[in-house]
Amino acid sequence: MKVLLPIDGSDCSYDTLKWVTETFDKATTDYFLISITPIVMDFPMTEEVMSATTELLKITKKNLEAQGCRVLAAEQLVGFPNSQICQYADEGDFDLVIVGSHGHSGFTRIVLGSVSEGVLEHCGKPVIVYRKAKKLKGQTC
Repeated sequence: MKVLLPIDGSDCSYDTLKWVTETFDKATTDYFLISITPIVMDFPMTEEVMSATTELLKITKKNLEAQGCRVLAAEQLVGFPNSQICQYADEGDFDLVIVGSHGHSGFTRIVLGSVSEGVLEHCGKPVIVYRKAKKLKGQTC
């Protein structure tokens, strides 16, 4: 199986990677990592930002391989995350795209938008949106 894993260095992204490594068969799954540096108006793209993304991809690839996963690519893209993920998935002929969900709601979601929702709605490939369950205060299980 050929799986696309967009990552962004957030806790949500790490939770998604942890779930993936525990869920999918390492012998039959090939992973492709991408990280998208978003285009933000009036915010210059700096070498520091690009280097941080390159390092994130390098470390994540190394960690996945140390767990026995096959990572065939780790690429940095620049653009709008929703469209870049969908385009990359369609051009790469992936079987599955797995994106994490930050779980933002209300005003935060309106301001930030939802990459996972955009990918789920517009991607031409099957998509899994992973969101780590949060315990409610006082909840024991």
